[in-house]
Amino acid sequence: MSRWSAWLPTRTWNQVVQNAAFASPELDAWLGLAAWAAVFFGAAWLGYRRDQGRNYR
Repeated sequence: MSRWSAWLPTRTWNQVVQNAAFASPELDAWLGLAAWAAVFFGAAWLGYRRDQGRNYR
């Protein structure tokens, strides 16, 4: 056992892919994803507004 195994996820790639393909994510996962999307969208929007679109055209 390597010293990194305590820090790595215990699921195999097959389990991760199978869960992503066949399982519907729980509501808290969707809410977390929506929260991160809102944070990144807000940061991008504020950056665009601060720059007034000069570097984005």
